[in-house]
Amino acid sequence: MTTSHDVRTSPPEVVRRFHDAEARFLTSDGSQMPSFEGILHPDFVLYEPASGPYGGQWRGEQGLAQFLRTMHADWSDQGPTGPPRLLVDGDTVVVLATLTARFRATQQVVVFPVCQVVHVRDELVLDSSVYYWDPTEVNDILGRRSPDDR
Repeated sequence: MTTSHDVRTSPPEVVRRFHDAEARFLTSDGSQMPSFEGILHPDFVLYEPASGPYGGQWRGEQGLAQFLRTMHADWSDQGPTGPPRLLVDGDTVVVLATLTARFRATQQVVVFPVCQVVHVRDELVLDSSVYYWDPTEVNDILGRRSPDDR
């Protein structure tokens, strides 16, 4: 006898799918945005720190696509230096990683730790808040001033 039951996608698996879709774009030639269908919640928001070069709230799939295009225009060779560490508490996933990226304009490479807090609702990414170890370093590499210096 076959039984059926609902199989719930775990929050860490939802976050992995989110990161995989982002990585597909960021490591591509930038001509094709991947689909985030079945990954992003309709109320999705990416929160970037105001002190960083991409500060603000990026809302919905269009906001995320705009953010990713902006990142792709600035950086190449982006990605984690090793597997991210995922800490899970219910529908909240904390991602600890060290990232590396090359600034396209100067070829300067930056390596820095990040912490990302992702909330999952209905098996979809509801929001993501990113915390950079040193936003000033990233701003300096990009030749941008932080909001405090403006």
